[in-house]
Amino acid sequence: MKRLFSCASVATLLAIALLSPAEAQTGRLNDTGQTRCYAANASIASCTAAITGNSGERPHQDGRYGRDAAGAVKVGGGLAGFDFTRICWNGSPEGTVSGPNPCTGTLVANTTLTPSATPATDWACTRDNATGVTWSLRHSGTTDWNTATGAAFRNVGHNSASRCGDASGWRVPTRRELLSVLADELTGATQFDTSFHPGAGTTWYWSSDSVATNPASAWTVVSVNGNTGIIVKTNTTALPVAVLVRSDGPPQPISYAINGNGTVTDNLTGLMWDRCSAGQTSVSAPCDTGTATRFSWSDALLQVSALNTANHLGFSDWRMPNKNELESLVKIAGSSAPFIDSAAFPNAPTTQNQFYWSSTTFAGGGDQAWQADFASGGLAPGFRNIRFYDSSVRVVRGGIAPAAFDLLTPAIGAQCGAAHTTVRTTAPTANLCTSGVASPVTTNPNNFAWTCYGFHGGNNASCSATVARTVTPSATAGGSISPNTAQLIGHGATILFTVTPTAGYGASVTGSCGGTLTGSSFTTSPVTADCTVVANFCSLDFNGDGIVNETDAILFTRWLLGVRGDALVAAIAPFPANLSATAFASAVSSRMVFNAAHNLDNSAGSGGGLDAATDGLLLLRLARGLPNDAITPGALAAGALRTSGSAIRAHANSACGANF
Repeated sequence: MKRLFSCASVATLLAIALLSPAEAQTGRLNDTGQTRCYAANASIASCTAAITGNSGERPHQDGRYGRDAAGAVKVGGGLAGFDFTRICWNGSPEGTVSGPNPCTGTLVANTTLTPSATPATDWACTRDNATGVTWSLRHSGTTDWNTATGAAFRNVGHNSASRCGDASGWRVPTRRELLSVLADELTGATQFDTSFHPGAGTTWYWSSDSVATNPASAWTVVSVNGNTGIIVKTNTTALPVAVLVRSDGPPQPISYAINGNGTVTDNLTGLMWDRCSAGQTSVSAPCDTGTATRFSWSDALLQVSALNTANHLGFSDWRMPNKNELESLVKIAGSSAPFIDSAAFPNAPTTQNQFYWSSTTFAGGGDQAWQADFASGGLAPGFRNIRFYDSSVRVVRGGIAPAAFDLLTPAIGAQCGAAHTTVRTTAPTANLCTSGVASPVTTNPNNFAWTCYGFHGGNNASCSATVARTVTPSATAGGSISPNTAQLIGHGATILFTVTPTAGYGASVTGSCGGTLTGSSFTTSPVTADCTVVANFCSLDFNGDGIVNETDAILFTRWLLGVRGDALVAAIAPFPANLSATAFASAVSSRMVFNAAHNLDNSAGSGGGLDAATDGLLLLRLARGLPNDAITPGALAAGALRTSGSAIRAHANSACGANF
């Protein structure tokens, strides 16, 4: 049986509250944003008791616990358990409709350093309701650390401009604050929820935390996946970016209360920790016997179940900490390894076994999970079941909403958000789920697809938005097409256009969309790529007398032969009243505007396939009233696609307004 301390030592420890003035953090931690769990075969699975309960095949995973799992009521909105509220530059939260500083309507994200001319919709910040930290929407370009933390950087567009009603207190966030705002389940360009942080970058971010063992460097966090890093403050290449935050007060110092039962309580987060690593016991002094045991991630989860079954330290609800909870133990201002409070956690490994598992899997790879390295203070993913990455375990209990899915009722089913069923040119990044948490969006040839995962056993929802295709209409002279501007439609859909020729003209439709013209209505074929619809309006009444006859055929043929001026109308009688030959020739010339419909045999070639020996002759035979079988002999161009007299007659009548 495990032996604890003497009564005297227990009494002494009960009276101690540990305070580390050099350490600072926000008192409240965000959950990680992870709601997925994994079965023994590494496939995504529901976070039910059978999978993640104390006797489950992969127990105590991150997705089973916390606000992400509880589906808690929010002040604002956000993915999973995150709770964000948009704040206008005037300091009012979204939804403020009365008073001197409204913030309502369709808010417009302001990622600049100056307020807009419309204060009521000038969204400039986002408040994290879980941590109390307000984030500026202004994410800088690359900069060095000294500039980012300097007074000028904090004043411009922030303190001096009273951004979001705050004229003081703007600062670079701590590393803990940066990690806490990222959603670990997101696998896109950034783990910032861009519905509430639209200015977020996809790169490294400066934190305000210097590296204690190397003050010339500072801690950084990459927003793509939450990795931590160290960069020289004056580095001039591959510089990080910066964002500013403020809170109602400065970050609070970490403090621990040592309990008399082998546990320690974090006074800021409310978490209760085992003072010893798994494998250590307390005989004559805290954690003085044994060494920290290294486990694969799967075995580490099972080790937690074994501790619960044994009622370890008098409790049976231990779990492996999530990424943010584990990081909260890192003594980032420590002067030497291990970077953990040695009074609260005595005899922590100093040379080996300083990597510790979290229960949070790595979004960038389902076979990895997050670890904290107390030898350096950094965080990085490790492969869950490769022995090289075996790591130590420190268990935790309590905190905010630690109940398991199966203990929470009712189940909350997922629902697709407003982006579902929309038609879009790019993949949606917002309004993916009304409830539940969204998977990454996949881009397919015909749609954008994602899944909304339900909470604590609730159903999942399959969601999609249709890829938009652009249909561009146009029309030649002699009529109109409606609508006449580019139209966005869903992949595979059709669209109707109205084609209206002016008097004396006929209509036909070409273009890359394909489709059918019935009367004045043209319906495209199912559209699977951007395409065009061209309304061709054609008249064969070249002299403008309202009928199509041999005179028009002669004029057409002469024009195609290159005859111009008075010769074009020579021996054409009668001329319209009061017109000279020159004026009549000019009027006829103005009507010699051709398009594809004038190509009566639909042949290829120079000049759009128009030719006096074919199209001119065909029109003359039609005008003379020849029967269909006498229309085409000797009058078709090589490669003609319209080859029968009946087809040519029908085309001249419907597409060119004739009446043959």
